[in-house]
Amino acid sequence: MVGRAISIACILVSGYWMQQGVFNYGFWTKDSPGGGFIPTIFGALVLVLSLFVLFRRTGEKDKKVEIELPALIPVAAAIAGVVLIQVAGITAAVFLFVAAWMKFLSKYSWIKSLLVSAVFSLFIYGVFRMWLSVPFPKGILGLG
Repeated sequence: MVGRAISIACILVSGYWMQQGVFNYGFWTKDSPGGGFIPTIFGALVLVLSLFVLFRRTGEKDKKVEIELPALIPVAAAIAGVVLIQVAGITAAVFLFVAAWMKFLSKYSWIKSLLVSAVFSLFIYGVFRMWLSVPFPKGILGLG
């Protein structure tokens, strides 16, 4: 049951990735891949693999699955990251996400967490926004 729910969620996410890649970012522009090439390819890969997992036959029909609380931290972090992107924009969300992960889960100091987060965010912004001209979601606050 849990496996099927995860597969269905992955199928929905992959559909969103492919839709965004093809219609919003452009799969192919002139003679080269566009900004939506990678999301579309990975979305298709996740879709195919999720369909395999969804429809595979197993002998264990009613196997009880126990989920421990620490296993849900990445799921909650991913949901928080998506919400944060919609509110603050992708650059600010990446900065906050990496800083919080390093400080609270990896137990680094604030200085190291903020420094690595800033360098990582600037790298992402420089490569994807400035060099490859991928349009970033700005969020409600209008941050890029």
